[in-house]
Amino acid sequence: MLRRLSATRPKICSLICALHPAYLHEQWTLSNAWLERQKDGDKDVGWRYDLRMTIHVLEKGLAHKHPKSIFGLRHIARAVELTARLERIADECKESVGDKGLRIWAHEVLSEYFRVIGRNEEVKTVRCAFEKLKPVNNGGIARTPYFRKISSANESDYEAFMKLAQKRVSTRWFLPKTVPREMIDKAIAVAALSPSGCCQQAFEFRIFDDSTLIKQLQTGINGFTGFSESVTCLAVVIGDFRSAMGRVLTHHDIYIDASLATMSFQYGLEAQGLGSCCLHWPLSAEKDALFAKIIGIKSYERPIMCLAIGFPDPEGKVAFSQKKCVEELRAYNKVN
Repeated sequence: MLRRLSATRPKICSLICALHPAYLHEQWTLSNAWLERQKDGDKDVGWRYDLRMTIHVLEKGLAHKHPKSIFGLRHIARAVELTARLERIADECKESVGDKGLRIWAHEVLSEYFRVIGRNEEVKTVRCAFEKLKPVNNGGIARTPYFRKISSANESDYEAFMKLAQKRVSTRWFLPKTVPREMIDKAIAVAALSPSGCCQQAFEFRIFDDSTLIKQLQTGINGFTGFSESVTCLAVVIGDFRSAMGRVLTHHDIYIDASLATMSFQYGLEAQGLGSCCLHWPLSAEKDALFAKIIGIKSYERPIMCLAIGFPDPEGKVAFSQKKCVEELRAYNKVN
């Protein structure tokens, strides 16, 4: 009897999880994203995510130490089609700064691809379409795979980074000073260099330095009690489910990518003398609806987390927060 119960327990747990309101809310958000992704207008982002993914796949093939003579056939036609679309948008003077960078990157990777790829009838057809595109001006910055520079190990570099990591703590008390937007943008420039699955970067840092909006937002944020009055700048990290391409297996990428970028963002803030504190955001339809009402979050977007930002108050204490030691966090070749 006990054995039978043990065998059915995982199935029962899975059923309970599948019916949990939080899980159903996430699936509803993902479904909205899939429907939104089907839109194919020039201003829609679904096809832009497609282009980022296909170009990244091709550049990984180009970066291989032993590349195949023929590769990327599944992606090449779509990549050329979408690059041509970006060129048309540029010709119509509707190109954004982001589109320009994407277009130049795509064009240069495709150019390198057709330079090295072997003979193939399918490639020949797509090559003809690509050769009709105009040359691009990369501004002197090559955007094709390259050999990374190997610098000699420098202990002082590690020590400097460790000091920055040790200096960064969850700061909850801030001086009543406005945070310059230039400092925020510099930190986001650091965050932009973080790893991202297939280079999708399906997240956005929404920065709020309006006291009225901050007060409205803080009502829905967990962990804000007691120190919210000192916060003059608040970041809300938003994930975009449209990048999941309708595949349930990839929908967690927004949480992973946004969290990686947020950590870099915090280091970028700390390096400039700004403090920050991550604020938890639960998987909650009610909480998401509150933010949708205040700042217009779409049905295919999810808040990942919030961050309080500001100049640290020297008279405000920070929690010691004993961290786990290396031995607790590390295991070599562990197979249980």
